[in-house]
Amino acid sequence: MTRFDQKGRTTMQVPFTRGLVMLAVIGLSFAALPAIAAGAEEIIPENEVTAPKLMALFKAAFIDCEIDKDGDVRIEEDGIKTFLRVTPGKKVITVFSIWNLKESASEVDKLRLVNKLNDELLLVRFCMPDPTTLWCDYQLRYEKGVYAFQVVTTYRVFLKVVKGAEAADMDEKDLIGKE
Repeated sequence: MTRFDQKGRTTMQVPFTRGLVMLAVIGLSFAALPAIAAGAEEIIPENEVTAPKLMALFKAAFIDCEIDKDGDVRIEEDGIKTFLRVTPGKKVITVFSIWNLKESASEVDKLRLVNKLNDELLLVRFCMPDPTTLWCDYQLRYEKGVYAFQVVTTYRVFLKVVKGAEAADMDEKDLIGKE
């Protein structure tokens, strides 16, 4: 839409103004990147690796999360629930997801699924701790501290691998119960 001044001359167009506003917002976003990047280089000392600290990292990376009743950081993204658990005695952060397995399926079929997932996917480990639970995890050691960037990147890689498992349709017999 073109606007005219009192003498009938063309003035600034509305879309152009919106474009300037958008550029300003984008510019401000890029201005924040050095601060975010600087935080990524932060080393979290071993004694400060806690669920609240991890939650703060994820929130700073614009990843919505909460601390659940078990004290784990809970993230739900793209329909996948992921948890991060800090185990101070072992100096390990465990990133994990859990799915229900159908009770009606045979144990042999469930174990075949677990083996197939472990054979075909890298970086993560699948197991069946009980007949109705499929567990997937990755463990990150943090002895003497951990980079903030490493924690968030580990989560992102974990999520990508798990999503890849779903996309590859490895559950041919539909053993994983849908919520």
